[in-house]
Amino acid sequence: MSMESYQYILGAFKCAELYQHFNHLIAKGDYSDHLLLGEIYETYLDRFDSFAEKGIVTYGDQLVAIDGIMKMEMMCYKQQTPGQDAIQNALAMEKHILMELTELYNELKSNDELSLGLDDLIMATCSDIERNIYLLTQRSKG
Repeated sequence: MSMESYQYILGAFKCAELYQHFNHLIAKGDYSDHLLLGEIYETYLDRFDSFAEKGIVTYGDQLVAIDGIMKMEMMCYKQQTPGQDAIQNALAMEKHILMELTELYNELKSNDELSLGLDDLIMATCSDIERNIYLLTQRSKG
């Protein structure tokens, strides 16, 4: 099951990249929203790459098969309901990704598939996402 969960995270990162880019493009009002959302969506390309490289070591090239990634990307997308409020959209996606990373971490750890490097990568990513959640929450207060 871990490979499917890991592949879901990769698909979710691709979904989040597109979703957060959408939010970046529809941001209204203060230009700082546009910049914040741009910073958020741009990180997902690097996240995908870093997680994919670590995952290939354990699961092989089939982990990054395009059809599997796209299937997982659509699964993630179907769990979102984008509205016209870019900040609320972005906040919901960041919370979703954080929840999914937490579940992946717990699964990998319980299956003894969590290397120290992957543990560090997941923790650093969660820390970055928690920062995003804080900034988006503060911004949503107006």
